[in-house]
Amino acid sequence: MKVFDTATGSVTASTASGSSTAYRWFKNKIVLRTQTPQADETATTPVSLWDPAAGPWDQKMTTASLGLFGATADGTRMAAYATTSSSLCLGLVDPANNFTMRAKQCSSKREDIVYAAMSPDRTRLILSVLLSGDLESRRIMRVTGQGLKLEHELSNPTNIDDNVAVWETNNLVDLFSVESIPTPTQVRLLQCHTDIGTCREVAGGYSTAGLGLITNLAPES
Repeated sequence: MKVFDTATGSVTASTASGSSTAYRWFKNKIVLRTQTPQADETATTPVSLWDPAAGPWDQKMTTASLGLFGATADGTRMAAYATTSSSLCLGLVDPANNFTMRAKQCSSKREDIVYAAMSPDRTRLILSVLLSGDLESRRIMRVTGQGLKLEHELSNPTNIDDNVAVWETNNLVDLFSVESIPTPTQVRLLQCHTDIGTCREVAGGYSTAGLGLITNLAPES
């Protein structure tokens, strides 16, 4: 793994990375996580923090597997989640302190997070949580000084199989939904107001017949 100075193109730091890859910058350090074939933006894997200025990485990972969502508004913690066979815990972790989750909200019911996206100002997080029967719940979480607090559960149409969330502003988020019922499969675009937790359809009724790859091209804030 190498760090480059983009102004000169020179290598400013390098280290052996083993089976880990760079996830993203956290201040002047780099968050690393174990690479797995299934790893995506919200995969739960062992993680670590490397300071390029301090020399090579010691290759020590956390004992817990975490899913990371990005830096919070205060710039010192990251939103994250951890799962067990029977529970899901959401909270804020401190990468500089071995990713300790100090403030968390746990559910005794095991749920799987399909995706998550942070608002531009890093004060809200939208979670898509997979429930029983392949149904999904979309939840708006407020980033607080103590952790993550449920603010709204979005009013969504039923029969949503998959979607992508794109924040327009700090209180508007767009959901791209693919619905398998009724047949043929229909594609819809929803706009949700996160202050009140309601959604409205802004475009819909498009059949996926002949539809190719659907890509979220929104830039990260």
